[in-house]
Amino acid sequence: MALEGWDAAKEVKRYEADIKRAQKKAARTIGKKNVRAAKRALGKVDAKRKKRISYKVRKNGTLVHIDSGVNARAREYGQTIEAQAGGMLRIPFDAADRDTEGDFVAPVDGGLILFEGQGDEARPIAILKKSVRIKPEATSRRLSKIASDSFDDYVDEIEKEISNV
Repeated sequence: MALEGWDAAKEVKRYEADIKRAQKKAARTIGKKNVRAAKRALGKVDAKRKKRISYKVRKNGTLVHIDSGVNARAREYGQTIEAQAGGMLRIPFDAADRDTEGDFVAPVDGGLILFEGQGDEARPIAILKKSVRIKPEATSRRLSKIASDSFDDYVDEIEKEISNV
């Protein structure tokens, strides 16, 4: 027995649209909260680094956290970076020396140091290494940890938005 003037297909579509709208609104709310928490967890890093953390809500309502900072995955989980075959990694002592050309290399305490200048005016500008180990961030500072901790809040927010419809 069908109800007069009631279309089940339309009601299902409306219900699905309401759920998707609730998911998107909850994702925006939790996304903003997580980005704030991640930036706060980074502490006293430069503003450029903090601006690289963001979020995106996809059309299907999925919340995606984005950390597009340099070596973000390496900082999050740790990594060993190795030089190409026959090469060395240059690690500058100061950011100002990043593009400075070195004049000579000298072994110091078992490592190689790149120097600029000659004689008494020579100053070290970088160390040369075959590989560098980047240690992972503390668990409390990881964006993945912050996101997983807020999953229950995300579900609660979706429920709240559905009940408001």
